[in-house]
Amino acid sequence: MREFLRDVAVRYPSTRGSVESILRIDTEVDALPAVPFFEPVSLVEVASEKRRLLALSADLLNAWRQHAAYSARTRLRSMERGIFSELQAQRVLSAMVLARAHMEAAAQAAYCEQALVDTANSGSWDDISETVLRTMLGTSLRIAAKRDARVDEFITPTEHVPLEIGETIKALDRFVAAGQVPGRHSQVMYSFLCEFAHPTLRGIRTFFDSTDSDGGWTIRYRAGDTTTVLEAEFVMVLETVLENMRYGYAASDLLRRSRMDGVYPHLEFRPPSRADLRYVWLQLLQRSAEP
Repeated sequence: MREFLRDVAVRYPSTRGSVESILRIDTEVDALPAVPFFEPVSLVEVASEKRRLLALSADLLNAWRQHAAYSARTRLRSMERGIFSELQAQRVLSAMVLARAHMEAAAQAAYCEQALVDTANSGSWDDISETVLRTMLGTSLRIAAKRDARVDEFITPTEHVPLEIGETIKALDRFVAAGQVPGRHSQVMYSFLCEFAHPTLRGIRTFFDSTDSDGGWTIRYRAGDTTTVLEAEFVMVLETVLENMRYGYAASDLLRRSRMDGVYPHLEFRPPSRADLRYVWLQLLQRSAEP
C-alpha cells in the first residue's frame, strides 16, 4: 500500500499532500495499542418483540466503548488496504464501493463517541442503552426476520436491529463541526459514494462510451472490470479516504482513551486527558495548531 501511494504521488504531484497525510496517519495508527478488556454479561429483556437492556454498568459501558473503538479501527484499516489495492489494479468501481464502507465505519465511531459525550453531559444514562444494544447486538438479520420468520433460526432472541446508517452519517457531520452548526458535507459525499455501490448508470459511466447518432447515441460498453484511473479520480478518492481516516480514527481513539467509573445510576465519565486530546488533534486530525 505504502509503495503504491508513493508512486501515485510521484506520477501525480497534485496528490502529494493527501498521500503524505495518509501515510502519516497510517504510521500513527499502526503504533496504537490494542489492549485486552473485560466484557461483562449483558442482561437483555425480550418482550413483545422488543428488547431492552436491563443492567447498565461502568464495566459494560467500558466494554462497549472499546468494542466501538477497536472495531472501527479494524474496519478502517482493512478497507484502506482494499481501496488502494483495487486502485492499483485499476478497478475504480470496487475501490469506490469500499470507500463507502470505509466512510460508514468512520461514521459509526463518530456516532458512538457523540452518544457517550452527550449522555455524560445530560447525566441520563438510560438514554445510551439503545445505542449500546444496537452496536453490540445489532444485526440486519433482525430486520429481515420481521418479514420472514425463517430468519429467526439464524439469530438469537437478544439480537437487535442495527444503527441506521443515515443517522451515523449525520453524526459524522456533527463530529466534524465540533460544537458548531453542522453542515451536510458528509451526507452529500456519502450519497455520491452510493452511486458506485448501487446499480446506477452514473457509477459505471467510465465503462462505456457514447457517440452521437441520429436521434440519440450509440453506446459501447468495454469488456473487463478495469478502467484507466485519471489524476482527478486519484485526487477525489485520496481526499475522501483521508477525510474519513482523520475523523474515523480520531473518534475511535477518543472512545479508547475515555473511561467510565462509578455505579449505576451514579456513573462518571472520564474524558481523555489534555495530553490525549493534544495527540488526537495534532496526529490524527492533523491540525496545525493546538485547540
